[in-house]
Amino acid sequence: DDLILVRRSGTGSRVIAYRSGTMASSFSPIGLTSTLTLPFDATRWSTSDVNADGLADLYALVDRGVDGDGTSRGTAITRLLSPRRGTTLEVRPWMSVPSMDWASTFPY
Repeated sequence: DDLILVRRSGTGSRVIAYRSGTMASSFSPIGLTSTLTLPFDATRWSTSDVNADGLADLYALVDRGVDGDGTSRGTAITRLLSPRRGTTLEVRPWMSVPSMDWASTFPY
């Protein structure tokens, strides 16, 4: 079994996998991304097969902040796709949704 974690890296985020050994008694860390500009404190993470290729992917819901008058600028969605080869996730910004208020948006 493997474990994927998102860790703070400066003000950004870094995705790391902890891969289990053959006896499942130890884990080895493998960086799946370099430091991402996705703000650690304003990003919610979830998993899905977002491109229907049979591999687990991550997606990030990112707070876009507020306008000067306090109106939410909505939520941006970034996909992190599992590669067919190698270990580096492919980061693809997908869309921004101004009407998706960050305060009430949660992945499940």
